Amino acid sequence: MSPRVFVSLTLFCIAGSAADGGAYFAFSNFVMQGLHRLPVDAAVTAMQQLDITAENPWFALALFGTGLASLVLATQVIRKQRSRAAMLTAVVLYLLSLAVTFACNVPLNNTLANADAHAANAAQTWASFYNAWILWNHIRTIMALASTVFFAIALARYEQGEAA
Repeated sequence: MSPRVFVSLTLFCIAGSAADGGAYFAFSNFVMQGLHRLPVDAAVTAMQQLDITAENPWFALALFGTGLASLVLATQVIRKQRSRAAMLTAVVLYLLSLAVTFACNVPLNNTLANADAHAANAAQTWASFYNAWILWNHIRTIMALASTVFFAIALARYEQGEAA
């Protein structure tokens, strides 16, 4: 892989992991808090709509494009058999953030998508969703943002000619 491609892919991963981590941070920091202050039926309905709008090409590019680019970088680093701890740490953290997304947050979103916002048990449904979802969101936020830092460290070391 040429240095230009390596740097470009790493910059893409920095931007993608930062975008994902920033979106997760926004949800943890104020979006979910704001929804939690609404009446339950409004909170459930709003979250259902947010989930629908999250399924868009730009967010998919940030998630899957970054995941794919990070795998390409990991393959390159492993193939070269160099000690590139920062890059491998970044890749593992980012892929773990994706794993949490698809193993935890998405199933919770799918359950809420099928919930009736006006049902008698809506308050219980929302409370259960909120508590689990916010916990997993905090975890993926930390992993995605930490991966951003490690991608940047790897790039800095690469630019300095060190093993990233």
